[in-house]
Amino acid sequence: MHLSHTKLYLLTGVLGSMLTYMSCQNPEVVDVSPEYAIPLINSSLSIQNILDQTNTGDLLQIDGDNFITLEYDEEVLGIDTISLVSIPGFSIPQVTPTQVTPTPFPNDIDIDAISIKDGKLFINFESNSPNDITVSINIPSIKKNGNNLQYTMNVPNPNGTIPLIFQDSFDLTDYIISFDNDNFESNYTATDNITGLSVVPFNFFLDFPHLEYSYLEGYFGQVDFSIPLEDLALNFPSQWVSGNVSFTDPQIRLRFENSYGFPLNLTFDTLQVLTRDEGYLDIQSTPINNPIPLNYPALSNPGTSEATIVAIDNSNSNIVSVLEKAPYGFRYKMIGSTNPAGDPNIKGFVTDESRIVVRIIAELPLEGAIQDFTLVDTFALDLTGDAIPQGEAEFKIITDNGFPLDMDLQCYFLDEAGNFVDSLFVGSQTNIIQAASLGNNGKVTDSFETITFADVNSDRINLIRSRAKNLVLLGRFNSPDNGNTPIKIYSDYNLGVRIGVKIKPTL
Repeated sequence: MHLSHTKLYLLTGVLGSMLTYMSCQNPEVVDVSPEYAIPLINSSLSIQNILDQTNTGDLLQIDGDNFITLEYDEEVLGIDTISLVSIPGFSIPQVTPTQVTPTPFPNDIDIDAISIKDGKLFINFESNSPNDITVSINIPSIKKNGNNLQYTMNVPNPNGTIPLIFQDSFDLTDYIISFDNDNFESNYTATDNITGLSVVPFNFFLDFPHLEYSYLEGYFGQVDFSIPLEDLALNFPSQWVSGNVSFTDPQIRLRFENSYGFPLNLTFDTLQVLTRDEGYLDIQSTPINNPIPLNYPALSNPGTSEATIVAIDNSNSNIVSVLEKAPYGFRYKMIGSTNPAGDPNIKGFVTDESRIVVRIIAELPLEGAIQDFTLVDTFALDLTGDAIPQGEAEFKIITDNGFPLDMDLQCYFLDEAGNFVDSLFVGSQTNIIQAASLGNNGKVTDSFETITFADVNSDRINLIRSRAKNLVLLGRFNSPDNGNTPIKIYSDYNLGVRIGVKIKPTL
């Protein structure tokens, strides 16, 4: 069913994209004899171009201060395949030529009007006349364009059969059946074609076994229904392998758009998030602990809908702690009931287009605490070209960090089978990229440039040249105070990255 829900948690995607941009390019050898310099990366990143590259820039909302909020609005469920209201088949016994009959429905429903989309009236009776007869029916309770349903039937009896059983049908498409004062009015005349005398048919029934409606008005009783258990994948970044992102003020609104014109309740039987760290976690929220009464359009406004919004935020739910566990998907199941109060005096309507639409509307201000948030990405690497000589190597990493995030960067070299060959930094060493400075207003005042060198001796570089086919970049991010202080992300923040290697040939 669906749009990628990674967009709900796009700060993680942004950080993942930073690593993605740090990819190994096909090296060009620059002869600075007696050393060979190989540029690998030269990139300058902003939030805007990261989001454009991930096709999520349309969700970006930037205020006058350049603060970023991600807004997401998606229909996740349309309840239109469940028949909440149906018309039971009914039959009217035509006992007398002129009669008014009480509405022929069960006691728990009270239908006032039916606009018929498709269906037929079936006419059945028997005659004791040995001659042909003519029967005309006039039904004031069934109209089209304001005119009563009128239908004349010529009933042949060539063999003088007694009793003669007769059946006929009439197309009711676009007719309206009205049960004024809970009654059904119908009349007929029957005449012997030879004698001209009146005939009284018996076992006379007007049958309505199946009617499809375009509009239905009345009280339709209480019906319980359920929305089966559904799983919704989020396509969350597989690069997020550990760490927490604790958003300060995430908000999710569930918007129910209801075009059924009568009371409805919905209850979440299941509302869970599939997480990387702890499997399925229940979303616990006060607004969804009890049945949710849906607003509905008034009887005077058929064809319209009314919205009901349920807000889930950090004040009434555990959404902050759930989002910290790296969500991969949703699981939900709903149950519902019509006319939960059981009050037959509450008359409503339904049309053939009535439905309940469930939308997720999320607002994710890019503000939060980031602690040991770890991302990995793997890139192809080839340093075996004949133009690159053997020798010692020195990697140089230059970063100009305009984000208020500290970053530890490590590079691993792997062979074709994914086995470890070597690392750029030995042991516990990493490339420490210092966060930009923050002013009193919580915004970056100056970016911070970091230059780091990593020496690789000839034995190690020869091993890398002969075996390494992939380079794995691992980045670990923290906001200030070891990841305990929330920070805000603005659209004008940038990160510049340049990585190169110098190889000194062995003479």
